[in-house]
Amino acid sequence: MAQAGEGLAQASAGVVLGLGTALVYPTLLAAVGDVAHPAWRAHSVGVYLGGNDHVAG
Repeated sequence: MAQAGEGLAQASAGVVLGLGTALVYPTLLAAVGDVAHPAWRAHSVGVYLGGNDHVAG
């Protein structure tokens, strides 16, 4: 059975994980865009987003 404070701890951990993801996600997109050749930039970012969303979702 779940303990009384366990739900609050899990919710807090979820919020912290979400904030960390929100801070890192744009930085990683910018890094992919900076490294990719301009002709392939849109495709590279799309592949990154598609792969990242597929793993996460």
